[in-house]
Amino acid sequence: MIIPVGRVFQLDPKSLHMFYDTAGPLIAFNRAGSLFLNARYYLAWHDAQVVNGDMTEAFISWYFTLAHEIAHNLVEQHDSEHEFYMSSICETYLMALVKLVQTGSGSFRDLVDVSV
Repeated sequence: MIIPVGRVFQLDPKSLHMFYDTAGPLIAFNRAGSLFLNARYYLAWHDAQVVNGDMTEAFISWYFTLAHEIAHNLVEQHDSEHEFYMSSICETYLMALVKLVQTGSGSFRDLVDVSV
């Protein structure tokens, strides 16, 4: 699921990673130029829809999660400056997200490949 959304932001697929935290509140984080997304939230929030062929909500959710983490590469704190950058990032890549949602161009392999 993260590979097609990563393409929206023109991210190197090697910088995108999944982890599985069974209890913590961490949805995603970034470290040293890599982005890490918690598979537990994908499974809880989106897996049933994706299995049924509806990827829209998963694409949108991970889009905003990745934008949030990309903004942290510019600003560490959660403050108005971070929100400014996140908003700017979302605006910049919004039409690419729309195209992804319209075409559903993520393959099923992209959706289930959660290599760690």
